[in-house]
Amino acid sequence: MKETFTPIIDAITVGASFAWSVQLEYARDLAPDLTLLITNTRVSLTPGEGQPDTRRYRITNLLARNEAGAWIFLHQHRTEISVE
Repeated sequence: MKETFTPIIDAITVGASFAWSVQLEYARDLAPDLTLLITNTRVSLTPGEGQPDTRRYRITNLLARNEAGAWIFLHQHRTEISVE
């Protein structure tokens, strides 16, 4: 299952802004064509008026290289963590 930020992006209205940043926390090759990546993502939605809504997520990605050599997501899990 691949998680997306589509609900957050769909909430953007005229005059609003959306930003995100991603930091790699951990990466490990589990096998020659299998990689685990854990990222820390900050997503911020600022409406045209009012305070920004900022959320942080820890995203665990399991990627595999297919026969064509492209990396594909086998699994992705997103957990919301508290904003500091």
